[in-house]
Amino acid sequence: MSKAGSKLNFSSPYHPQTDGQTEIVNRSLGNLLRCLVGEKPTQWDLILPQAEFAYNSSINRTIGKSPFEALYGRPIAHFLDRAPIPYPGRVSADADYYLKQIQEVQQQVHQRLRNSTVKYKESADKHRRGMTFNEGDNVLIYFRKERFSAGGYSKLKRKKYGPFKILKKLGENAYLIDLSPEVSTSPIFNVSELYEYHGEAPSTVDIDGLTSRSDIETPSDGVEDILDVRESVTRRGTHRRYLVRWHGRPLSDSSWISEAELRQLREDLYQRYQDAISTESRFPQLEGN
Repeated sequence: MSKAGSKLNFSSPYHPQTDGQTEIVNRSLGNLLRCLVGEKPTQWDLILPQAEFAYNSSINRTIGKSPFEALYGRPIAHFLDRAPIPYPGRVSADADYYLKQIQEVQQQVHQRLRNSTVKYKESADKHRRGMTFNEGDNVLIYFRKERFSAGGYSKLKRKKYGPFKILKKLGENAYLIDLSPEVSTSPIFNVSELYEYHGEAPSTVDIDGLTSRSDIETPSDGVEDILDVRESVTRRGTHRRYLVRWHGRPLSDSSWISEAELRQLREDLYQRYQDAISTESRFPQLEGN
C-alpha cells in the first residue's frame, strides 16, 4: 500500500463531513440499492453483487473514470471483453510496470479530485463561520444526536453543554476537550461543534443526559417497561426490536433497542415478556357467541 501512495488519515468522531467522499459513496450506494430492491426491501442483500458491479463499472463524474479503473488502472472486463480475442491495451504482467500504470491513473484521479474539492470548498466556505480556539479556552459544545447514549436523546433536550476547557488542538479543525469521565462520548470535537463561552466558568457543569448507560448496575436504573415489539424477516432469520420506556424519564423519551441490548439491560424483563407471549399463544382467548 505504501508503494501505491496510500496513507491513513484520521477524522473527528461523530462528524461525517470530515470524510465527505466516503459519505457521498454511502449515499450513492443507498440510492442504488433502493432502486434495485423495488418492492422487496428486506432482500437487499441478494442484489449486492449486481449493485457492486454496476457501481464499480460506472463512470464517476468527478474523477472521469470508473472506481475499478481508478484502482486497477484499466476498465472493468465485461462479457465481450472476456472473449478469446487479443487485447492490445492490456498492461504488462510485470509487477513494477503494472504498478506504474496504476500510479499514473491514480495521479489523474487525484488531480481531478483536488480540482473538485477546491470548487466545493469555495462554495461551502461562503456559509461557514471561521473560528479558532486556544488551549485553556472555555467553550460550549453542541452535542449531536449520535453522541447521546441509548434513551438519552430527545428532540426537546438542550443541545449545547458546558462550559468545557480545551486541552489540546488536533490538526486544523479538531480539539481535545476536558470532559468529565462520566460523559459517554469521545472527547474529540470538530470546530463546528464548539462555541465561544463568555463569562466566568462555573464550578460544576450540568451533564445530565450525557452519562453512559453502560454502567447500569441495577434494573431500576435502566429499562422500566416494554411498550411494543417489531419484527423484521430477512434472509438470515427474524430480528426483533423493542420499544422500551426508560426509568425516571417521560414517555416521549421511549426508544427502540435491539434484543441483545434489552437482554443486557433487563434479562428478567425480557424473560417475563417471552413467557407472557408463549402463554398467550398456548391459551388463546375464545370469542363469545
